[in-house]
Formats: sequence, C-alpha cells, structure tokens
Amino acid sequence: MASGTFSSLKTATAQALVLGYIDRDPFTGAGPGNDDWPSETAAFIYWTVASNTNNILEVGEHVVLAIVFAAGDRPEYIDTIRIELILRDGSTLTVERIIPPITNEIVDLG
Repeated sequence: MASGTFSSLKTATAQALVLGYIDRDPFTGAGPGNDDWPSETAAFIYWTVASNTNNILEVGEHVVLAIVFAAGDRPEYIDTIRIELILRDGSTLTVERIIPPITNEIVDLG
C-alpha cells in the first residue's frame, strides 16, 4: 500500500479505495455501481506502527491485514478461514481462524 501509517481501519480502507485495491468502501458504500458490496473479495495490508518507509515488516512495526469480502464470499459463524501470505523471498505465513458470531460489519480475528 502507499507509504505511511494509518490510525484506523476506516482511514486505511478509504486510501485502499483511492489506490484501486478495493472497488467499494465497506464503511460508506462509496465506489462504482449501485451494489453496497465489493464486486470481488480483496485484501490489503497497512501499517499502524512503522519505523521507516520501506515495505519490510521489522521488529517493533505493526501491520494489519484487512479483508473486504464480496457478498457471496462472506464467511459465516463457525466457518474456518485460512489466509496464506506468500512472499517473493522467504517462507509462507499461514493464519487459520474460526469465525465467531458476527454481530457487526468489522470482526477482529486477532
């Protein structure tokens, strides 16, 4: 994503829309078309704590992986999702989570 840090998912999502990483902002519904949902599931990473402007996660830095689901792709209660971050160089990071009861639009899976 663009260099810099973001203090909230809402501001990072607005920037992801501007940069074309997602085609609809899930907070505002802004974007092309009349549907409130994105046309496809997309993910982006943003920094919340950065010690420099490179795109390498270093000791002391924090990043957030945000996933914006299309309507037909949204996981439901007790679904298991697996995310694999595949890097050009280095090992693959796999994160697996079971979806808790979804009571709002944003779910923090820690």
